[in-house]
Amino acid sequence: GTSGFVGEFLVILGAIQHSLGVGVLAATVLVLGAAYSLWFVKNMVFGAKPDGANLSPLTAHELCGLLTFAILILIIGIYPQPLLTTIDPFVVDLFKHMLLGKG
Repeated sequence: GTSGFVGEFLVILGAIQHSLGVGVLAATVLVLGAAYSLWFVKNMVFGAKPDGANLSPLTAHELCGLLTFAILILIIGIYPQPLLTTIDPFVVDLFKHMLLGKG
């Protein structure tokens, strides 16, 4: 339910419409990428700290910024339609230029 999931899901849907094999490949890559990301975060958060690492707790400003971005990511992940509606005309125009050329 994060904002990145929306883009990945739409890419997989488009790939499946093009070809089932391409869609399966895209979904497989998505799962492998998510597994690697989780492994990486686990090692960074719970793994051994580098020698001399002196990490301090978050300040109030850092926590406020982190929470703001986390809330926005969840909102876009749960309800992406306003963002998709906003960018739709630009994407359609971009594809028209790509397919028809500049002239």
